[in-house]
Amino acid sequence: MSDGVAVDAHIMSRFGQDMLAADQSLSGLLVERLVASQGLVIDYGRKIEHEWFTQCTHQLFREWYIQNLKLGNIRMVKGSIPDEHKRALQTRLGFPKHGYDIVYVKVANDTQKKYIVTEDLDFFDPKHKESSHATREKIKEQRNCAVCAYLKKRMNITVGTPAHASVDLFPKPPVCDTEPAK
Repeated sequence: MSDGVAVDAHIMSRFGQDMLAADQSLSGLLVERLVASQGLVIDYGRKIEHEWFTQCTHQLFREWYIQNLKLGNIRMVKGSIPDEHKRALQTRLGFPKHGYDIVYVKVANDTQKKYIVTEDLDFFDPKHKESSHATREKIKEQRNCAVCAYLKKRMNITVGTPAHASVDLFPKPPVCDTEPAK
């Protein structure tokens, strides 16, 4: 089992934009930290790679990607998910049957870390896509709705926004409340 974190293409898009900008977004900073410390995972079928390249079309991103793939900071995994979980996600919970979202679940499932960084509502509760912006943001913040809760409880996969991942994956060191010995 490989380790690394699955990062959605929209987060990678922000990272790609940050490569060309003077300022860094939280998404960009998070991707940099993940690559340096834990690595990213993609599928052997290169569907995630394809989605990243669709979102990040400039040459600088491609060069960054190739370099980090060669260095082992981006790792390929087979990616798998038991049929019972795939059916439950797609039939009962409304997770997309088409597209690449299920690939992120598959690759996260084949890692020790079991973490997906995304802001895509499909990973939280796709039935609320038509809800107000405030409702959608609350759903993502709380992480206790249908898909997110299922992934955590049944598959031990954590879904988090960049803000969640910054805390979940990089907790602050404990604060020592005793004075040092003199």
